[in-house]
Amino acid sequence: MASIFKDRKSWRSIIYIDGKRYSKSFKTKREAELWVGSAEKSIKADERPDSNYNVKDLFERYIEEITVHKASKREETLRINKFLKTFPNLKLKDVTKDEINKWIIKREKEVTPATVKRELNTIKNAFRIANERWDWMSRNPFKGAKQISTPPPRDRVLTWSEIKTLLKQFNYPPKSFENMNKTEETGVIVMIALRTALRQGEILQLGAGNVDFKKRIITLTHHKTLHKTGKPRVVPISLKTVKLLSKLPKRERYFLVESASLDALFRKKRDKTEIKDLHFHDTRATALTMLSKYLDAMDLAKVSGHKDLNILLNTYYREKPEDIALKMDKRIR
Repeated sequence: MASIFKDRKSWRSIIYIDGKRYSKSFKTKREAELWVGSAEKSIKADERPDSNYNVKDLFERYIEEITVHKASKREETLRINKFLKTFPNLKLKDVTKDEINKWIIKREKEVTPATVKRELNTIKNAFRIANERWDWMSRNPFKGAKQISTPPPRDRVLTWSEIKTLLKQFNYPPKSFENMNKTEETGVIVMIALRTALRQGEILQLGAGNVDFKKRIITLTHHKTLHKTGKPRVVPISLKTVKLLSKLPKRERYFLVESASLDALFRKKRDKTEIKDLHFHDTRATALTMLSKYLDAMDLAKVSGHKDLNILLNTYYREKPEDIALKMDKRIR
């Protein structure tokens, strides 16, 4: 049984044979029709139709069906496109662990281990889905491939002096919260990140529809773990955060600056200071470290969205033993 239909900008053919589903996208309807006939003949000859798929086919479908639902879809798409530059037309049946190992070794010379790890996790997941869910491959080429050791988490936390220096570059606070330029918006976003521990993409979602000032909560319908939980993430916010957000324009999206412009502006202003080794994501670590002084791990997890409390305990609770001893003196009679 076969079906052909228009799928966004392409034509998709689907055939079911012996309970198995085979699918492929084409630029024209005619190509889709021709593939159906050839694929059915291949099945009868005990030849896998998916042997004609290449790496580009795999990732085009992965972006359409998987990546599009993630809050980090922009970053993941960029990672996929970098991988595709190496293997765009390689047939899936020809992807081997040796090819994967060569790519890993090459990337290790170009970027940090943390970046290689992130890219590898995305690519491995795509091949796993092609193998287990789509039935496009009879094996997973990552089995037995080179492993990347997990690098230690960044422990960069901004000092108060660095925070003041950085915010000054963005003219924070702006003269008017109602009529901010992109630079001023970036400064406000940095301050919100430091107060809430929200990620950059999460802050850009904020608007009149997902901030409840009475309950003091933010509801994120798109977040990093949405594809795992399938549920919105509800984040409690402080009175200072409420006061800051209440100054912003009352519209569907508080900020007009796009993610790419925000990244560029942040790096540009950071580089004008003497602050070293700073990423935007370090604002999240800074916020969680500050909040850990007042919240226990269970409460902090509600703010951060972490499911593994060990990550919070081992990464953000940075108090020295002598500081804990002073706390004990105050709380234990």
